[in-house]
Amino acid sequence: MARVMIFNGKDWEPLDWDAPATEVKIDRALNAPTIIELELPAGYNANKHKGYPWAYRDMAHVVVEDDKGAAYAGIIKESPLSTGLSIAAYGHSCYAEDMPWKGSAQKWTNMDSVTGFRRVLNHIISSNDIPRLQLRGATSGGAKVGKAADPGYKALTARIKQAQAFVNRRENKVSYWERLQRTYARKMFKASGRTAVGEVVLMNKKPTAADAGTNKAVIEYEGNSEYNIVAVSFWNWTGVGAGNWARRGTSAILDQARKWVSAERSKERAKDTYPTYEIRVKDLTAERDEKYPDGEAEPYEINWWQNRNLMDTLNELADLGGFEWYDTGRWVGDEFYPGIEIMTKDRAIRQDVHLELGINIHEAPDLIPQQVATHVTALGSGEGSSTLRAERSMSHTRLVPVHRTISSKDYRTKQLVNRAADAEMSKSRKALTPQLEGLTITDHPLAPISSFQLGDRIPVVGTLSDGSDLDAVVRVTAIEQDLAGNTLSVEVEGT
Repeated sequence: MARVMIFNGKDWEPLDWDAPATEVKIDRALNAPTIIELELPAGYNANKHKGYPWAYRDMAHVVVEDDKGAAYAGIIKESPLSTGLSIAAYGHSCYAEDMPWKGSAQKWTNMDSVTGFRRVLNHIISSNDIPRLQLRGATSGGAKVGKAADPGYKALTARIKQAQAFVNRRENKVSYWERLQRTYARKMFKASGRTAVGEVVLMNKKPTAADAGTNKAVIEYEGNSEYNIVAVSFWNWTGVGAGNWARRGTSAILDQARKWVSAERSKERAKDTYPTYEIRVKDLTAERDEKYPDGEAEPYEINWWQNRNLMDTLNELADLGGFEWYDTGRWVGDEFYPGIEIMTKDRAIRQDVHLELGINIHEAPDLIPQQVATHVTALGSGEGSSTLRAERSMSHTRLVPVHRTISSKDYRTKQLVNRAADAEMSKSRKALTPQLEGLTITDHPLAPISSFQLGDRIPVVGTLSDGSDLDAVVRVTAIEQDLAGNTLSVEVEGT
């Protein structure tokens, strides 16, 4: 029978080295917290530590050690009492459940997926002050999360920004100088005692009656410089069809006239240059979109408003990186250290374990035909035509076209939506042959219970009920142990 130990939640102070459990079940799985279920006598929690029962939720750790020395641990999350005390403890990865990201927003490009996974786990450990929890296994995985911008895309974007900055600058717009000219003209007319403002023109001679116009002003300059202004003439009507020019040369009038001329020249330059920069922005944008349609950076983002359950974030990173993880633990002297193991590579097919129908597998396994799709569409976040989408297809000599669409708002980037489409198509290819979905294995010298590990690849042989031979390799994805009944139930997937 297994040995069950209880430790204080905060500091791992031993509370009970040998708890009197009558039932012990352990359910382990890849990419999910371990679940430990115990049955204890109803009066067990009469034992108190600092005023609270020994085995109380969120206050105590459970460590179970089987008779082969393998150890499993969890934090107590359920402890209802009826005729007995039923304990449910979850592996220490459960700290990620429903925990939001608490730090500053992160944007990752070309981040190693395992490195990112470890960063999130370390964030969880530090934010919760989790004692002794260790990260083990792989430190890098090769796959990257978050896409950096293509160098060519970045270069064109920089040129677009430069041209767009010119377009956006108000001093480069015709409308800006037209506005200033109206202001200077109004002040020039006001300085001459006039309230009505009319046309303003620039001449290098005195105006004549032929140049007359209602509320018109002529800025006169001498020589070759338009800024060498000598006077401003304003037209006055004196009768029907008759009038004269009132020539003024006060400093206030001449100052506004020079400003008006300066604005006129700036306006003319803007008319020449502004359209060329507008065209440049459009041309460069079109070039970038044509040459680098997927060149834009697409970082993997972590923040508090999107990452509200870090367990989902961990599994998303594991899925993107193509690796898996599971709860584990080990003794260091008399101290137990829970851990999370990261596994990036498939294990070699085990040759030391023999699984055979009728020998250590007494229940006929289910071989279940799976749903196949020849065309897969994955839809992610976005609206209308901007919705992220990925398509995958395969051909087969016998299959008629079968379409499947999957969608989730959690596919926030092209990388995520592509990964979802790839995974669905991979599942469909595997489904072309019936899949062995579960095995119930009895402890046997050919397959000792303690030898099975998550991720193991194991050959299975035997004769099926239809007389055909079974010769398959399965991969262990979950293990459920009943240590009292000495049985092992294994969930597998075909490889």
